[in-house]
Amino acid sequence: EDVLNDTRFERAMQFYFVYLRLDWLWSLNLFALILLNFLEKPLWCQKYAPHTCDQRDLYFLGQLPYLSKTESLIYEALTLVILVLDIFYPLSYEGLNLFWKNSMNKLKVLLLFILACDILVFMLSSGPFRVAPYIRVVFLIMTIRELRMCAVTLVGIVGTYINVLALSLLFLLFASWLAYVTFEDTPQGKTIFTSYGTTLYQMFVLF
Repeated sequence: EDVLNDTRFERAMQFYFVYLRLDWLWSLNLFALILLNFLEKPLWCQKYAPHTCDQRDLYFLGQLPYLSKTESLIYEALTLVILVLDIFYPLSYEGLNLFWKNSMNKLKVLLLFILACDILVFMLSSGPFRVAPYIRVVFLIMTIRELRMCAVTLVGIVGTYINVLALSLLFLLFASWLAYVTFEDTPQGKTIFTSYGTTLYQMFVLF
């Protein structure tokens, strides 16, 4: 009862309810982040003429209205500001110690820093690669619980998948060696299975 009557608790609850009321803004911002992946001009367009991405007859780019670099940066800066508020607002009701105990918050802050650096580099110079489109997807996965659980499940089966892949590769190597030895002195061996490397390729295509 003393905790509930504490003024700090009441103030924290007020900030928490405000955060919940702004949930529509956080969700809309995530949608805007993903939408930007489809609206920003591909990096390869900047290597050619300025109007390359406008030539729909020469390049299969769909009918999406691509944003210019300036428009894309303004769009991205606005979403970044909202994302900063979304990530750091819980400090107002959780406190500094509780906020940094959460590993998810630490990961979000790290990704936010990388995203900001990527935007800054893109603003100063146009490189051949950006990590921002991938980080936006990661933010979406981290925010939606169902997607986060799916990602955890996929990471969990990576070990099993690697084991199956290794066994399949071992079987392919053995089957290729067996086929090469079996058909070594036959017409097929002189025309198709001429070497172990060729046999390995043929068996890979067969499988």
